[in-house]
Amino acid sequence: EFYKVASARLSELNGLAHLEDPAFRRVRLSGKYSDGDKLHQVISPQPAKLTIRMGRPTMTMLTANGDVIPNPPSRWPGRAKLAQTHAAVGRVFRIAERNEDLDWYDLYKIHEIIRDDIKSDDIGAKGWENKIEKLGWSTKVKDSAFTASADRFDVSGESARHAVTRHAEPPKRTMTLREGRDYIRNLVMRWVDYRNGV
Repeated sequence: EFYKVASARLSELNGLAHLEDPAFRRVRLSGKYSDGDKLHQVISPQPAKLTIRMGRPTMTMLTANGDVIPNPPSRWPGRAKLAQTHAAVGRVFRIAERNEDLDWYDLYKIHEIIRDDIKSDDIGAKGWENKIEKLGWSTKVKDSAFTASADRFDVSGESARHAVTRHAEPPKRTMTLREGRDYIRNLVMRWVDYRNGV
């Protein structure tokens, strides 16, 4: 039971970390856990892989008097906790964890979940496109570029969600898969912080 719960939770945390940093590599359970003084074998451990990366530079801000200005509180604990209390957030994090390189199918699923989640919110806009725009998360042009690129064979070739393009007119704006990943990562973080009241 411990292993099942820990695996599910770790899946969500891996997805959240992958959305923040595409180079993040999944953390896995070792197959062992300790309970008091004893070590319990749960499953056989997976082969280890070690990746070393340099940390990000840090900066300390000071007032005119030389006092340190504290950093704002981290949003990450709230983001991680939200996956436990908001089913749609947990789903998005688990989708993000499945593949190291999200494809148009996964990106579009995440997009659909976010659209569906905000559709009933009373934010003075009709239609999910207008809600995303009204909240300041994107523009209608940018969101249309994402959906066209995800859907259309004439834009994204074999990686597109659809095998046939049914629209005669080519889209005015498109995105590469990399741009689509960046777009969805930004959209997810804005949505999660919105759900956290930030």
